[in-house]
Amino acid sequence: MQRNGVMECSVCHSKVVAGTPRSISRAYDKHKSKISSKQRVLTFLLVSGDCVLVGLQPILVFMCKVDGKFQFSPISVNFLTEVTKVFFAMIMLMIESRKQKVGEKSLLSVSTFVQAARNNVLLAIPALLYAINNYLKFIMQVNVH
Repeated sequence: MQRNGVMECSVCHSKVVAGTPRSISRAYDKHKSKISSKQRVLTFLLVSGDCVLVGLQPILVFMCKVDGKFQFSPISVNFLTEVTKVFFAMIMLMIESRKQKVGEKSLLSVSTFVQAARNNVLLAIPALLYAINNYLKFIMQVNVH
């Protein structure tokens, strides 16, 4: 928040003189997260793995075809993939809830869940578009010989 040329940090409420990029950078550096090398390696591996799998997707889908058709329902596979993602997210939420400190509001409480759902309701739109995109990729693979 900025008043009279002075910016106040929303985290620690310290004040810095606004106007120079350097002062803003100093304020940002004070609160940037410290990422361990283990976390950086894990992030690199996850991003790299995602890139490889996305690149291999058309090849793997093509290899699933028998006589130009799939031996499974692309809609069912797409649906089961999305359901698996939901279960994975729920399992990760349970793991994270065990790491909470005493006195913190539970991640598994109904009120926290409802609030998170309200905050993220707009994410349903890109999720739906992503599911449609995946289905269309299957359809294109069927029709491309």
